[in-house]
Parts: sequence; structure tokens; C-alpha cells
Amino acid sequence: MNSNDNYLTTDPGASFLRAARAGQLDRVLEFLNNGIDVNTCNSNGLNALHLAAKDGHVEIVEELIKRGAIIDAATKKGSTSLHIASLGKCYNCTICFTGRVMSCWWPQEKNEHSRMESVVRLLVERGAKVNVQSQNGFSPLYMAAQENHDGVVKYLLSKGASQTLATEDGFTPLAVAMQQGHDKVVTVLLENDTRGKVRLPALHIAAKKDDCKAAALLLQVRVVITLILHVEKIRLCRC
Repeated sequence: MNSNDNYLTTDPGASFLRAARAGQLDRVLEFLNNGIDVNTCNSNGLNALHLAAKDGHVEIVEELIKRGAIIDAATKKGSTSLHIASLGKCYNCTICFTGRVMSCWWPQEKNEHSRMESVVRLLVERGAKVNVQSQNGFSPLYMAAQENHDGVVKYLLSKGASQTLATEDGFTPLAVAMQQGHDKVVTVLLENDTRGKVRLPALHIAAKKDDCKAAALLLQVRVVITLILHVEKIRLCRC
């Protein structure tokens, strides 16, 4: 028996998942061609699509979908492949002691971010639900906002992602972006908040943190007009 035979016969499910996560397309195809269940998962409910999406392996994601991977299959915590792709971290990003992404400085970082965004786009194009929430209420938009993926945030918004979906703790994508200090993401979210639905809760968070910069962003576009109209409506109701 050669090494390839051992690879296929020793716990094939676990080996298949490892190959998907490692980006080994040839191994993934080998398992699929030998009849492995494309939707097999580990004890946490993570399947090959989840693992390939996590590390931006676009070709493997595409092949798994072609072979019948359930695109909105969820882990035990309720995360789909789109959640995981939207969260996908760039390991080259420079993180300060507060957890804030300061810069992404390696030469290959553009390719890494591009792969993550490509997986998100592919999943959505193949029918992944953009407003699905995990058990804790996390949406793909929330995940992208939390990790400072402004390109993914823009794309998800263009595909109908809702900013009003909140976690079980009441946090929206805007709130978490403000908390993490992701100014670009905050700006993108504010530009798409045409009715001011998520600004007031976020403004309260900024006030609690004494975050003048975030508060200024919240106030500069249309929120002042919204507040004036709201106050005027209350005044008229009392007349």
C-alpha cells in the first residue's frame, strides 16, 4: 500500500477536511472522486466548505459547491460558510494591543484580502443567504465589520445585507466597527444608512466611550436632520 492509499483509508473524513483547509485541491479531488461525502463534518459541525472558505481557497470552494456542498450548512454555533469567509482573518495584519487593526504590511497581503473577498462573492453568487444569523445573532456583515474588511462590507451591503440585524447583546455591525476603531468600515456603513436606523444606538456607544471621532462621523451626514425632524414630530404631537 503506498502513501496515497494510506491517506485515503486512515480516517478519510478527517483527512478530507484537513486537505480542504490546507488548500490541497488535488487531494480534495482525490477524496471526492473516491466517493467521500462532500458534506462530511467534524465534531463542531465544520465541513470542507467552511474550512476552505476560512482560508480563502477559492478553487476548492468552487469545486465543493459543484459537487453538491450545502452552501448554507451551519456549524453547531450556527455559522455558515459565508459567516466564516466574511470573518476570515489576514494573518499579516498588524494588530495593536487593543486588538485594533493598524496596518497590513506584507507584500502579499493584497492577494490574501482579495482571496477572502473572492470567496465571499462566490458564495453569494451561488446563493448563500446574506442575512443569516448565527446562534449569537452574528450576521456575515457583522463579521466583516468586526474584522475591518471594508471591501466585504461594501459588497454585502450591495447585495442587501441588513445593518439593523443585531447580536443577542444588541450590537449592530456599525456598533462593533466603532468599538474596534475601524474608521473606514464605520464610514462605509454610515454612507449606506440612508434612514439613520443604526446611528442613534451607535451614537450612544460613542458617548459611553467618549469617542469624539466616532461621534463626529455619526453626526456629520444626516443624523442632525433626522434628530430635528424627530423632535419636531414630538412637539407637534404635544400641541
